[in-house]
Amino acid sequence: MDILENIQSFFKNLNKQDFLKFLSIFFAAITGIFALMIYLHYYRVSSYLEELDKAKSEVEKTVQIIKDHKKVVQQNKQVDDILKKTDKNFRIVEAFENISKKLNLESKREATELLATEGTIIADKVEQKLTIKFNGINTKDLTNLLKEIAKIERLYPKELSINKNKDNKTINIEITVATLNQVTKK
Repeated sequence: MDILENIQSFFKNLNKQDFLKFLSIFFAAITGIFALMIYLHYYRVSSYLEELDKAKSEVEKTVQIIKDHKKVVQQNKQVDDILKKTDKNFRIVEAFENISKKLNLESKREATELLATEGTIIADKVEQKLTIKFNGINTKDLTNLLKEIAKIERLYPKELSINKNKDNKTINIEITVATLNQVTKK
């Protein structure tokens, strides 16, 4: 009780000007405390919003990964279906030689032996690649070549390099075609 009486007597003995000073200091302190509380509240809210945005971004990434996975699974199923319904003894070299003969491009093919190379094994399938060079063909020949490749389900273009000849009427191409084969388990 003595403390309250001391405070009360202190304020009674103050003149009006000193009382107004203490009163303004008191209100300034209260205002400062409220301002600090508001600042801390909004700081916390903004940090929660940032964390929420990060979580939302991670959810979007996860959804995209799931979509990509579903797409890969679907494509893998399509490849399996193609492998099941096509010839088990599919030979990429023979298929490409047949295309070359059909389009009369044998004379324009570089005189190198056609050798298929094995790629990496992914999901019990191995990619076989074949690279062929043609010199002095026109764009119509190239278009027809790509159309014929597209007609064979097991065959797809992997890489295509086109160089213009010095005569400006023909082009030289280097095309890599590929196929997938089931890995035989030993």
